[in-house]
Amino acid sequence: MKTNTITTDSPAEVSALGLPTLPCSPFKFVTMAELDEIAKKEEARMDDLCDYDAKLGYVSVRDDYGNDYDIELTRIPDIEALMHWIHHLTKKPWMDGDRVHELIKRVYEIKGWNIYRRDL
Repeated sequence: MKTNTITTDSPAEVSALGLPTLPCSPFKFVTMAELDEIAKKEEARMDDLCDYDAKLGYVSVRDDYGNDYDIELTRIPDIEALMHWIHHLTKKPWMDGDRVHELIKRVYEIKGWNIYRRDL
């Protein structure tokens, strides 16, 4: 069963929502502090999926077992080359949407490219 998260610090707000709070409820109530902690953990998890070694000039994508797939940044001179790598990596069974997202984000940051460019 999918769990939806509702944030509030007020038990009165929970009651006012009129949502089920039984153990089998699809809703889990968390405070804003708990949500902040969840977000920090998720951000750390996402950051661990892709790494950059400036000294060696590699961007690395990490699989579920902690193994790194290294790509020399010189092999990603432009967005077309990045798309080639994404196409290649998505054939790997461990490559998922989170890793694609982090790879794109990291390469754009390193290269100084504007990920939100409007002139396409």
